[in-house]
Amino acid sequence: MIRNAFSKLKTIITPRPSVANISPRLLELATSGNVEAQAKLAEIYFNDGSEEHYAASLHWNRQAARQGHPAAQARLVTIYQRGLGVERDPKEASRWLRSIGRPRPEPVRVVSGKIVKQEA
Repeated sequence: MIRNAFSKLKTIITPRPSVANISPRLLELATSGNVEAQAKLAEIYFNDGSEEHYAASLHWNRQAARQGHPAAQARLVTIYQRGLGVERDPKEASRWLRSIGRPRPEPVRVVSGKIVKQEA
């Protein structure tokens, strides 16, 4: 019971992730291609709401969305619909809207004429 109460208290007093407290480890993971880290960074920059951070939000949302992350794809819809840091582009917004939730094809490579699954 005490652990549960402590956990709830920690959740209440833990600061919400913001641009000011992005961890170097999160940035390192995102840069190395980790889709969850990319999506988290994108969310942090997007939720900041300042014009200067929309470019970073767009960058990280694109990275995660291209890997099939549905929340990043949804944020791209909003970014393009509202013109947040980019010129408003309803066609691009529609393209991302259609892609939400679609499974991303598994990477493959051709070896000696045979298609082989690419190791992630």
